[in-house]
Amino acid sequence: MRTKMRVGKIRIGDDLEVEVVDPHNIQPVYADLVTELRVNDGVLYLSFANVVVDGESHALSRKAQVCAT
Repeated sequence: MRTKMRVGKIRIGDDLEVEVVDPHNIQPVYADLVTELRVNDGVLYLSFANVVVDGESHALSRKAQVCAT
């Protein structure tokens, strides 16, 4: 039997707390930016990115790297 990874909780309003679990045991992804948020034919599309800073170049280079869609 496969156990579910507990990812966290979401609070909805003042009195409802929902536990978030991942039945596939995938490591949770933490994102800095929402890069896409749209609804198409009743389907909600979300994309997230992490901010990556390259500190080895003479000028700091920042980019958003997509981490989950």
